[in-house]
Amino acid sequence: MIVVPLFLILVLVAVILSSLATAILLGFGIVSCSILIGWLRRNPATAFRALFVQLGAFFGIAGGMVIAFLLRSLTAMDGGLGLQLFVGAAVGLLCGLALAFAFNLMWTSALNWAFKRINRIG
Repeated sequence: MIVVPLFLILVLVAVILSSLATAILLGFGIVSCSILIGWLRRNPATAFRALFVQLGAFFGIAGGMVIAFLLRSLTAMDGGLGLQLFVGAAVGLLCGLALAFAFNLMWTSALNWAFKRINRIG
């Protein structure tokens, strides 16, 4: 029978709770920053654009680091893990921002088209 010390269980619980708290605080930070930008510009569309850019940057960095780590694990890549994760994060950031700006462009175009259509009908 394997006995897990109470200390290891408490450490695992602490890691899970701190990860959850970090995710919640990061989410509130991104949303509140977007709301502040929209409030300062007095334009709700600007808040949504800022939100999409921040989410694109965040998920781009995280995705780039995960892909870099998977590539390192699946292939025999030389070099330090830190450098590979940094390059993965940088490439992920650029890709995430490019996708966010493309989405903002499409979203703005769709809203403009819908407003023109509504004004023509009404």
